[in-house]
Amino acid sequence: MGALALLTGCASLGTGGVSPETFGWLGSETSARPSVHSGILAVSWTHRITRDDPRSGPYAPVEHAQPALDPSRDRVYVGTTEGLLYAMDASGRRRASYDVGASIEATPAIDRRRGVLYVAGDDGVIHSLRGRDLSLRWTETAGGPVRQPPLLVDDTLYVVTEMDQVVAFAADSGQLLWSYHREPIDGFSISGHAGLAYVDGRILTGCSDGTVVSLDGGDGSLVWERDTSVDVDPNAGGAPRFLDVDTTPLVVGDKLYAASFAAGLYELELSSGSVLRREANLTGGLGLATAGDLLLMTSADEGALGLDRDSLEVRWHHPITHGYPSAPRVARGLLFLGQSRGALLALEARTGREVARLSSGTGFGAAPSVLNGRGFALSNGGSLFAFDAGG
Repeated sequence: MGALALLTGCASLGTGGVSPETFGWLGSETSARPSVHSGILAVSWTHRITRDDPRSGPYAPVEHAQPALDPSRDRVYVGTTEGLLYAMDASGRRRASYDVGASIEATPAIDRRRGVLYVAGDDGVIHSLRGRDLSLRWTETAGGPVRQPPLLVDDTLYVVTEMDQVVAFAADSGQLLWSYHREPIDGFSISGHAGLAYVDGRILTGCSDGTVVSLDGGDGSLVWERDTSVDVDPNAGGAPRFLDVDTTPLVVGDKLYAASFAAGLYELELSSGSVLRREANLTGGLGLATAGDLLLMTSADEGALGLDRDSLEVRWHHPITHGYPSAPRVARGLLFLGQSRGALLALEARTGREVARLSSGTGFGAAPSVLNGRGFALSNGGSLFAFDAGG
């Protein structure tokens, strides 16, 4: 109960539109002062967690790892491209650290019941750690770079690599249970990969060849596959046509939503993968979420979109003018997303109206994490911001 109270109590430091100069910073290592425009996204503290100051070099490393939150233990876990994982409390104090030995671009997975953490490095090594002090339990390799969050289901840990391989491990021991692999495609693909979703014993993901797959979670056997690349005209325009399905599959009832970078947005039948609808003009898909009867999409081509889920018609459109948008995160009627070369934005999920923005000076490549009215976002260059996400 005390940890939850701390998570909520810190939010009061950043409410009411107070400027960052007038409320105290709880972190001792402060990055560029943020700009705050309203109670939402008002900052309670910021803490630079990387060893190198981004202001001392020609560029700021792009950070892709979303913070992982465990409010029951008052912990925020965040990894950086420098390869260090930090455990912090909700007031910004460092409690422990662990050197993964490779860049961290994937959000850690938390087993809150056991107090265990799973973090993947860009070298493909999976580290199982004790959450209280980040001491090591076991390591195993997934066979390729991992830049999407591991998925924990009961006693099994699932991982997807950038090489289109899905691997299942025993969560307690790291024993390899099964592996599924697609052959890599010729040509170019977009940097990034779809994450994993789990529904009714099935593992779902998208692949760089444009295929959406459903796997049996018990043995990794293929249940169905849907090839979206057949809908891409290889001769259109003469420019490279990227086939990737990089959005983590989103399941709503008996339907699955996924977006191909070139072929558009798909609504599939969950049980069979049959195409129910396709919106070919909604290209460049990066992330999907829902809010009520809306399907929310972030796109490298279109920015942020709110779609009517029954018709897939666009209800609202919010362009992204500074880089590309992160995956969307929805909480309490708000849509939170980062701009890779701009601010962290809070939009009304139903209308797309901008409510607030938080500027770091270096952009936000990673999506923020929001829980219990508190938000945490890692900026490019390695500054962690704690902010009010709406009480």
